[in-house]
This record gives sequence, C-alpha cells and structure tokens, in this order.
Amino acid sequence: MRAPMPPEFYRAAFEHAADAVVAVSDDRTILAANDAAVALFETPHEKLVGRSSNDLYGPTDDTEDAMWRALRDGNIVRGEVRVAPKNGPFRDIEVTTKGHVVPGVHIAILRDVTDKKQRELTSRRYELLREHTEDVLLFIARDGRIVEANRAAETTYGYSRTELLQKALRDLRHESTLPDLAERFAQAFEEGVRFETVHRRKDGSAFPVEVASRAATVGGQDLLLSVI
Repeated sequence: MRAPMPPEFYRAAFEHAADAVVAVSDDRTILAANDAAVALFETPHEKLVGRSSNDLYGPTDDTEDAMWRALRDGNIVRGEVRVAPKNGPFRDIEVTTKGHVVPGVHIAILRDVTDKKQRELTSRRYELLREHTEDVLLFIARDGRIVEANRAAETTYGYSRTELLQKALRDLRHESTLPDLAERFAQAFEEGVRFETVHRRKDGSAFPVEVASRAATVGGQDLLLSVI
C-alpha cells in the first residue's frame, strides 16, 4: 500500500498553489486562505480568515447559493460566481469545490477568469462587426498574404473565405495599380494610409475602391488592417 503523504506536503501545496484556495466551514466562515486568495480578494490574511464567505460575493449571486447547497451534500461542484475585491470592480471567478474534505470543512479553488471572459466578449463583438459591416475588412500579413476576411469581402470579390485566405493582396488589385503596391504597403505599415485605387473581382471585372489601412498587432503578429 502506498505510504500517505506527510502533512507538510499538503500544507506546501495549499500555500503555494497558483489558484486561490480557501477552506470554509459549514456556517461559511473562512478557516484558511492561501496567498493567492489574499491577492484575489485584496484583503490581508488576518482579515480574510474568520470572515464569512458571503461577504466576498456579489449581492445577488444566486449561483453561489446553489453551489453551496450542493457542496453541503458532499459533492464536487463547479461553477462561476462574481466576487467583490476590496479595491476594484467585480471579478468573474471559476470555482471548483469539494464538500466535507474533513467533516464540516469544504475546500474551494477559485480561478479568476475575468480577463478570459473579456477577451471572449471582445472576440464576439468583433465577429458581429466582421460579419455584418458592409465594408470589406481584410487582415494582411507583412508578406502580403490575406490572413482574414469578412463576409463583405466574399460578396465584393466573389471569392469564398477559403479562397481569399489563399490569396495575396496583389491578387485583388487591378494590374494597372500594381506598380505602386509596394510603396503603399510599406507606408501603410509605417504610418497608415488612405487612398483610392482599383481592385478586381474573381471574374476579372474592375471596380474603384477607397482603402484605409493601418498596422495592428494581433496575437503577437504584425498585420495590416484594411477597410475597403
């Protein structure tokens, strides 16, 4: 039979965990909290221990009450709640709890997902903008490859999104405008540009466009955002 871990191992794991960890009693009193919990709630350790966990959540967070009822039954419970740090806005917290790790004591692991949810919201807003704007939106890499295109681009050029992502910017420019492409492209990355030119559709037909292009860093990659 495997020998049990010494108590100091569990103490070290508790104290040095990257996520906030708290031990809570049946009456919701915080019995212990690690350094990550102190940082999350922006409350000194001596003022966090002994406090009711009710004080830490949003005033109308019914999710926390439902989780607590399941926790009291000894279940492993996962969910999201909002907490109120001492000096700042509410934070969205992903919680994993285990009831009665010892009789009457429950453990909660709390992970701040506020920034993650904000990124998801921003991404969703961009998706709505990308899909519903009537202007063509293109993201173009430094080598001229198209790395993203919206629905208006598909409609305007007559290519599917898959086809557009296999194209370079020069493939969308009318051949008469290619001599100034390199200069415009470099200027756009350097300082941004707005100009008129002529593009061409998949069927070869030409049409005039106004282009506004500016550099943007997306996911660590320098790209050109062109609104056409």
